[in-house]
Amino acid sequence: MTTPDATSSKAQDALIRESKDLIAITVIGLCRELHIRAMLGGDPVLNAHGLLAPGISRFASIVVDPASIAHLRAALLARGWHDAHTRRRFRILPSARLVLRHPDEHAGLILYSVVPGFFADPEATFDLVWERHKEVPLRGHTVRTLGRINSAILASHDGLDGRTSRARN
Repeated sequence: MTTPDATSSKAQDALIRESKDLIAITVIGLCRELHIRAMLGGDPVLNAHGLLAPGISRFASIVVDPASIAHLRAALLARGWHDAHTRRRFRILPSARLVLRHPDEHAGLILYSVVPGFFADPEATFDLVWERHKEVPLRGHTVRTLGRINSAILASHDGLDGRTSRARN
């Protein structure tokens, strides 16, 4: 027997998954229009590669050519997206991700302009990751995605910041 809370949680998870998939399809399509190289990462890619996604992220994750991140951000802002994290804190290295939200979406969007964990030239690293891409079906669309190893790297990096473990407490 399922409880109302469990049913509500499953319904919310389904809304988030649908929102993330639609965001991914739309943003990857926008990238094609703008001739920006971009690949989907995150939950749908982990699942396609047979990797376990421990929980449902509230964000669609897209890795973008570092040379084009500002251009894509401007195009998304023009389409109603806004920066989700305006807090500034001291950092030795620039953030590896740009977090955006849209008022009409249940999920948010994370754009990665560098592949976290690599201390190499971001463009050269992106070129290597781009060459090792895969393609997966997503709601009737074929989208370019990170390969299996790069998906695991991105997922493990996201798990290192401690937010997931804090959220469970």
